[in-house]
Amino acid sequence: MGRKKVAIKRIEDKSSRQVTFSKRRNGLMKKARELSILCDVEIGVIVFSSSGKLYQYCSDSSLNKIVDKYTRHIELGVASLNADNEAESYEVELESWKSFAQLVQIIEIELEDPNQEQLGVNDLIKLETQLDHALTHVKAKKTELMMDSIEQLRQKQDNVLEKENDLLKEEIEATKNNDDEVNGQSNQPTLRLLH
Repeated sequence: MGRKKVAIKRIEDKSSRQVTFSKRRNGLMKKARELSILCDVEIGVIVFSSSGKLYQYCSDSSLNKIVDKYTRHIELGVASLNADNEAESYEVELESWKSFAQLVQIIEIELEDPNQEQLGVNDLIKLETQLDHALTHVKAKKTELMMDSIEQLRQKQDNVLEKENDLLKEEIEATKNNDDEVNGQSNQPTLRLLH
């Protein structure tokens, strides 16, 4: 007797959904572990439950290394795409969105759409490329803001140091004046009365 085909749609019963999530998550992690061992590949799996709990598997010692490697690979891919006319059309389309948050909402809508099975590889690649462009833009803006902040702090520090330098000059000048007054008084003859 075979298994019945399960319709791929959201499970309405919360407890059934949790059980299915737990079983399929464990199956996914097991398959990832087997694939990494059998084929000697680096694998990183990140899963967030509906409650926001993080589950992860990493075939390497560090998931950060895999994510960094993925980021470098994507950046190289994006750089090579920029040479193509297709990439230019993605950039034009990307500029039409107002914010990174709006892009994320569009991607979520695309992926939660009941017709998501109809999304092709090209559609997913296009969404990924758009997300990468937005992420690159956000990183550049973050770097720019950090550099501005560092420059402002440096200017404030320079101003404070200038003021302290001026105060020290004034103190040195006052000390010199006091020394001159003391030395000037000691050079004048003093009168002594004899008895």
